[in-house]
Amino acid sequence: MALKYPINDPSIELSSVYYQRGFANYKIEAYSNAMTDLNKAIDIKPNNPKAYIIKARIQNKTGDKDGYCITLKKASDLGDVNSKKLYEENCK
Repeated sequence: MALKYPINDPSIELSSVYYQRGFANYKIEAYSNAMTDLNKAIDIKPNNPKAYIIKARIQNKTGDKDGYCITLKKASDLGDVNSKKLYEENCK
């Protein structure tokens, strides 16, 4: 039995699946797999700050300060207030 979603745009569903799997991989510290999924989620739906936020967390944990700042800036530009604050505190 197929699940039915009240969403007309299948790319939104697919983006959400990649985001959720990326987040799960982040939680178990499988950062490489998480980054792959988060990047796919971003490719599909580039205007959702949630994937950028988790991506930035991974970059911070793995020592990629430049990537962390770039990704935080993108999440901030998309309207995430916490990312804006973190960017101003850590990247300027």
